[in-house]
Amino acid sequence: MTSLHPKFIESFCGQVFLDWNETFDRDVPDVNQCFQHTTLVWLPCLFLLFFSPFLIYSFFSSKRRPRLQWSRLIIWKA
Repeated sequence: MTSLHPKFIESFCGQVFLDWNETFDRDVPDVNQCFQHTTLVWLPCLFLLFFSPFLIYSFFSSKRRPRLQWSRLIIWKA
């Protein structure tokens, strides 16, 4: 198994998605630009989209007083 290249990713990026020899069989591992621009960007975005409803729910169901004031700065940080 020298490379992992699903057809849809290869057609999307125009190159191999993840080359195992280039990534794991070297002293200094390096990943392709396609992997950097898709997986390493979308995983944090998906993490944020998955956990943001729980964060919003915890803000609104908080019993402590004074309640957190929603300002533009707090909304942008959340």
